[in-house]
Amino acid sequence: MSKAAGLKQDEPAVDVKLMKALGHPVRQRILQELTRSEEASPSQIAQAIDEPLTNVGYHARVLVKCDAIELVRAEVSGSSVEHFYRAKVRAVVDEDNWRNIPDNVRESLLDQTFQQIWSNVRSASEGDGLKDLRTAAAWSPLKLDDEAFAELSRMVGEFTEEALALQIGAEQRLAELDEEEREARTNLVELDLMLYPIPELPTPSKRPRQ
Repeated sequence: MSKAAGLKQDEPAVDVKLMKALGHPVRQRILQELTRSEEASPSQIAQAIDEPLTNVGYHARVLVKCDAIELVRAEVSGSSVEHFYRAKVRAVVDEDNWRNIPDNVRESLLDQTFQQIWSNVRSASEGDGLKDLRTAAAWSPLKLDDEAFAELSRMVGEFTEEALALQIGAEQRLAELDEEEREARTNLVELDLMLYPIPELPTPSKRPRQ
């Protein structure tokens, strides 16, 4: 009997294509880079994520088969052709799939996300990114029951969707500007939201200085 045949009627199935697309750290990073840059070639991606071109090329082909990325154009340079891809899905998993993907895939996704966050925070701190007065940070240990924990998790997802909607509106307004003004008024920012259990609430002596 196959695993699919053994599922109960009320047990949601995992999106196999999505699981395969996100089932390897390199594919996760390719999707993240394409989301960031809108479109890129394997050689550009390889340079951005510091991976061998052969690895990126292989995983890009897997992502195409998974319908996670698509070819948008090709540029001929001498005797070679460079292909450019864009992401069709974001490197995120909805709640139903998140609950049902294998533990190792879920842990890999979280690990990759945390590594990217720390890397970007370090880069911002080394430059002027954290000096901008619009920069916001919050650290809030909370004591919740199961119902409140689940509700807050849902709210985090909704807030992320609202942020993406803001981006769409911003892109439309920026598209109406000339190139010089568009570049001047474009702000590249990162929104990091993390919600996770901790073993205990920090005591006042353990709280970081503000």
